[in-house]
Amino acid sequence: MSYDLVTGASGFIGKALFRSLIEEGRAATGIARKGPESLGQWHAQDLAEDQALPPGLIKGADTLYHLAALVHGAAPRNAAQRARLQRMNVDLPERLARQAAAAGVRRLVFLSSIGAQARCSATPLTEEGPCRPADAYGASKLAAEVALRRVAAETGLEVAILRPPLVVGPGAPGNLARLIAWARRGRPLPAATLGNRRQVVGLGNLVAALRLAAVHPAAAGETFILSDAEPLSTGALFRLVAEAAGREARFLPLPEAPLAWLLRRTGRAALAEGLFGDLLLDAGKARRVLGWRPERPLAEELRAALAV
Repeated sequence: MSYDLVTGASGFIGKALFRSLIEEGRAATGIARKGPESLGQWHAQDLAEDQALPPGLIKGADTLYHLAALVHGAAPRNAAQRARLQRMNVDLPERLARQAAAAGVRRLVFLSSIGAQARCSATPLTEEGPCRPADAYGASKLAAEVALRRVAAETGLEVAILRPPLVVGPGAPGNLARLIAWARRGRPLPAATLGNRRQVVGLGNLVAALRLAAVHPAAAGETFILSDAEPLSTGALFRLVAEAAGREARFLPLPEAPLAWLLRRTGRAALAEGLFGDLLLDAGKARRVLGWRPERPLAEELRAALAV
């Protein structure tokens, strides 16, 4: 019987994917430094240190979902940090892909990021558009995509790549965690955050896309941008978060330009763009090719996120 492997299975997205596989009765093994063994079969391994899976683990696997990565954080400031990002986000996916191909794995599903393409865009991004990553994290994801396509061309391994934006769901890190904390404390946001347009994807909808990318014949060799249906402003997302937390969303009439300038001057350009910049996405390809639809409502994901 074939089975699935999930790297990064103890992380925010990996845990949700692994739970989905187990609950459906799939034979699956989660790979992480440490995981809740009660959820299913786990293999403990620090992929940052040991970048080869045991042959007995990968042999016979049908699908390798590769989610393990160094995620958003401070930009690497020295050679050691840059080398760590390269090793984890670029070298690791390529090495695992080559091992998977040699072991006869049918398909590798790679969780990339919209950051591989851009951090902001006032016109809807498509998979055919240029890739201009704005930071080291996005550049590392793009480099991994290039490496995986090369492995696919050389070995015949099927590779499917997904580029999600901000993911909304229980345990979400980063900007969503900041918005939740802000709303719970009753703190205001600048009213200027009501003027942008950004798209997000719910955790359940992303997991559904990952599962489809693993089995749909047309997913092999393709890249898919994902997003829930309609864009909303950062302020509108904050209002939904506040409502789910049972609080009133408050806004202060503060001007955007000096606030954005201050954030950029203090090394928080990504936060400035998340608060005030546009990010419009065209997820039509995933809908046409995979038949994927974002069926779980955003408000439901937010309620689940607030319940954690």
